[in-house]
Amino acid sequence: MFEAHEFARHVAEACGAIGLQAVVLAPTRVRVSDGSSCQVEVIKLEADASDAARLYWCWSWGQRIAPADGADRVAELVSRVVVPAGNPANVPYSKR
Repeated sequence: MFEAHEFARHVAEACGAIGLQAVVLAPTRVRVSDGSSCQVEVIKLEADASDAARLYWCWSWGQRIAPADGADRVAELVSRVVVPAGNPANVPYSKR
């Protein structure tokens, strides 16, 4: 099983792979942006309330994004929030 900081590193790498900028702020926090707008989201790793062994990435408002080991899915979903809507196909700038 990965440690929290390893999940954070994997999410940051997955975000970078699709052209987002991601910075690990803490073992359970990653700040993600498209690097050219003011859209920023800080996602956090949280334990399931009924099973502390199950971890999920969550939005800043607390809603779940995906399981901790779903780095690629997390990156895809976060890109929909931090990439401006006027961007063709909502694709990060460096991947157009």
